[in-house]
Amino acid sequence: TGPVTSLAWSPDADHLMTASDDGTARLWNLHTGDTAAVWEPDLGGLQAVSWHSSGTVAVAGRKNRAALYRSNGTQSHVLTLPDEAT
Repeated sequence: TGPVTSLAWSPDADHLMTASDDGTARLWNLHTGDTAAVWEPDLGGLQAVSWHSSGTVAVAGRKNRAALYRSNGTQSHVLTLPDEAT
């Protein structure tokens, strides 16, 4: 495992999602301290995580790529945005 680069509490405060430099996103159950899910979206080192206000979807990403996850632990989409023109 690599260093944690970002974290976000779920809107219901039951879970914590972390992003890591090793490219994994982890969903933690805050009541038990157990890992509820580990996601490896193949994006490289992750830089940010966030939750939708509904608490049903979370996102983990870096630079111009992001992976969306359902709170039940399944990955729904990987998005890639075009690089900015310089």
